[in-house]
Amino acid sequence: MQSANLYVCPSDASRQASSYSSNGLLAPEPPHDGICPGISAAVIRSPSSTVLFCEAADNAQGGSDDGWLRVGKGANPLTRRHNRGGNFVFCDGHVLWLKPAEAPFPNPDGAVRFEP
Repeated sequence: MQSANLYVCPSDASRQASSYSSNGLLAPEPPHDGICPGISAAVIRSPSSTVLFCEAADNAQGGSDDGWLRVGKGANPLTRRHNRGGNFVFCDGHVLWLKPAEAPFPNPDGAVRFEP
């Protein structure tokens, strides 16, 4: 990539290192030295409904800039910077704008879920 600005949403007032975070349930361990080990794509039961990454909340809203979205207990908040919602990229490559309440956890068989 030619510019690290690609990782920062223009609407992210905090200008943190990254406005986006990967689904932490797709990486079994927290990132170490910036590397998430990930899981095999074969483990993902429904790529079209499993979130790959999404917009995280600004640091001022309790988010973090480590690029790893903690899901479940102690979860990082999802962004509300775009009309009280944000963009979600799914494992099959499609993107949806959703409000955080439309991406509940746990939701193992839902149309929008974090569980592989």
